[in-house]
Amino acid sequence: AVRQLLPRAVVGWLAYYFARQQRTCSQYGEDIFLAELLPEPEGVYVDVGAFHPKYGSNTYRLWRRGWRGINIDVDSYKLKLFNRFRPGDINVQAAVSNENGQRVFYSQAGGSYGSMSSLEPEFAADRGKRLGREVVEQQVSVVTLNELLATHLTTANRFPSDTVDLLCMDVEGHEMAVLQGFDLDRYRPKVVCVEIHAEDLDDLQQQPVFLHLQEHGYRLYAWPRPSCLFTGRKFSPAERTEREPVADGRSSRQPAK
Repeated sequence: AVRQLLPRAVVGWLAYYFARQQRTCSQYGEDIFLAELLPEPEGVYVDVGAFHPKYGSNTYRLWRRGWRGINIDVDSYKLKLFNRFRPGDINVQAAVSNENGQRVFYSQAGGSYGSMSSLEPEFAADRGKRLGREVVEQQVSVVTLNELLATHLTTANRFPSDTVDLLCMDVEGHEMAVLQGFDLDRYRPKVVCVEIHAEDLDDLQQQPVFLHLQEHGYRLYAWPRPSCLFTGRKFSPAERTEREPVADGRSSRQPAK
């Protein structure tokens, strides 16, 4: 109730300084798996739908380790927090889709910090109904991830190469469109972390995002639902057995202590 009375920018600052100290900053423990998959001291991440520089962030612990990257979000007040708390990163205000142009963007009315804004009308309406919030519409410019990376990764000269080690996506039902505007074969991220809403493992394996990544040589590593972590790395038979995903949405391999 207190959060609803505070300006959303203030809520963002408070979340950075007073978030509980715990083993994970991610919403579902994704950064525990990422630490295991990406042990390198430095690397490049791209976070689409970055939301907050620390609270619920999959990349905050990587940034603390020495990684740098590009954080993308449609909301300007969120990017102000990244500009303040993520020195060394490139922070971009943009709505990402499968083409460049104009689209209707659906967001929550009021002063909420807002985690359920979307370019997908059905998704936004469903989440608004669940949360009891009015959904408002606005026209926004949309751009492909390829276009953004050509501007901010390839030509910015801020990173050691034009490759991406980690791609994170949380765009509230618009993930497939983002992937359609991204050249997976060119950038070839080592790990893709993406939200896929599915009832069970069988349903998950029929989802368009899952099939798209599978077609490009990626394999499911862990499913801390609704997030899925895919890797292009080929595991040995013993490793494949150890990491076989199970139907309750978790990986059979537990996070490292």
